[in-house]
Order: sequence, then structure tokens, then C-alpha cells
Amino acid sequence: MMEPGPFQQSFYPDGEHQYLLPDDDGALPAYATTRRTWIMFCVTFGVLHGCAVTSMVYASSLQGKDLSSASLGAFFAAYTTAALFVATDVVRRVGVLYALLTGFCGYVLLAASYLSYEILGGGAVADAVVLLASVGAGVGGATLWVGQTQHYAQASAAHADVQQIPAKEASADFATLFAVIYVAMEACVKVATAVALGLGATLEGATAGLVGVGACATAFFVHDPLELGLARGARGKPSSDVGKSLRAVALAHVADPRLWLLAPLPLGFGFSSALFTDWVDGLVDEKRGAAAVAVCSTVT
Repeated sequence: MMEPGPFQQSFYPDGEHQYLLPDDDGALPAYATTRRTWIMFCVTFGVLHGCAVTSMVYASSLQGKDLSSASLGAFFAAYTTAALFVATDVVRRVGVLYALLTGFCGYVLLAASYLSYEILGGGAVADAVVLLASVGAGVGGATLWVGQTQHYAQASAAHADVQQIPAKEASADFATLFAVIYVAMEACVKVATAVALGLGATLEGATAGLVGVGACATAFFVHDPLELGLARGARGKPSSDVGKSLRAVALAHVADPRLWLLAPLPLGFGFSSALFTDWVDGLVDEKRGAAAVAVCSTVT
């Protein structure tokens, strides 16, 4: 085990065991193991993701229905493809910190592309910028969530080891904290956007604000990743065998047909997410105005 230095010790709560989990197999960076660092990670993650999804609900408002449908379709297609064939290998190669940063930068650039569309006044160049940013954000989103899953697994396991509590208890605790904080932060961003629009802010100004907040939160990851339980350096690892992983998943579904019963849940979520982000939010904007879109998105 590696004992933290004086600077690292300064942000650990009193009375809680503290150390950094060593990275014996070289696959992932070291992790801080306190609940405080996990909570700070969840808050920052929730704000960043909230800025991204809030900007996406205004895709049709800013770009029109045709381009928004194409850009969101490109986003979800890139996300799905990257999650299957790219994301896990990227996380293993560059480490969780840089995988998260890749995703966050992709999301910030996506919001910025929406703003650039207004600045450029539409046209072929503006369309291309939005579509390219959508693909990049889709790939980034896949690496983001794989990285978050790795971070959760490592951090909760290390916390259980340090605090000498059952692994299931630590896992449930960290999962609950993430779910509550993530949803709360995303809702706060959407409500704040609705309030700003209701007070007279323009949609372009609100989008610029989302870009700025997302960029600041991303900078916090770069400035002091240990404060979030993440090591700065990346650890390399040979490429994973994507084909082998996919075959293992297929064989598992053949061996246990009950796994197919899980399919409607992610399929339904993906379909409803795309439907609301593209068609429903556009319809709400058309009938009730931009401020109502963020409120509708928060509720749903």
C-alpha cells in the first residue's frame, strides 16, 4: 500500500483510514479511497454531464429539426459503436482519468458546436462542424461511461478494503451516492437553465453558459485529479481482444437465455432518450418556449 504525502493527506476526512490503492497490474491509475473524494467526483461528473445533456435538448431549437435529427442520430450511432468496439480498449490504454477527460472534452465541444452553428449562421460548414462534434461526443461518451464504471469498481473495492467493511456494502454505498448526486446535479443544471431563460437570457447565452461551466468542471479534473480520487499519470496495457469479448457475451446469452430479458430495458431507454431529446423537446419549444424545454427535460 502507498501512504499519501502531506498534500494528499490534507483532503482526507479526520478519522477515516487513508491511502492510495496500488496499481499492481499496471491496468489502471491509483485511486484515493475515501467517501469524500467519491462524492466530489460525483458532483463534478454530474455537473459536467448535466451541461452536456441540457445543451442537447436544445438541438432542434438551435439547429432545426432536420439537422438536429441527423446530429443526434450521429451521436447515438457513434456512442453505440464505440461502446462495443473502442471504449474498453481506450480506458485500458490511457487510464481512467484521461478516458474521462476525453469524454468530457467531447461533450463540451458538442455544446460549443451548437453555439458555433448560431455564430456561423448555418450553412454547410456549420452543419459539418455539428455533425463532426456529434460523432466525437458519441465516442467520448462511450469512453466516459466505461471509465466511470472502472472508477466506481476500483474505488468502492478499495474503500471496502480500507474501512474493513463488506465489499457489497461499499459498492451499494458508492452506487447510491453516485445515483443521487448525479441526478441531483443534472436537475440543478437544467433548472438553472430554465430560470435563466425565464429571466430573459437568450438561448445562445444559456448555451454559452453551459459551455463555460462544463469547461470549468473539466479543468478541475485536470488541475487536481487526486481531489477526485484519480491519479494523474496514465498506465498502458496491451490492446484487449474485442472479438473475444463479444464472443464471450454471445456465449453467455446462449448459455443463459434469461439474459435476453434484460434487453428491453436498455433498448427502451435508448429509444425514449432519443425520442425526447429530438422530437418531444422540439415540440415543447415550439408550443411553450425555450424555458419550458429544460423544465420538461428535468421532469422526464
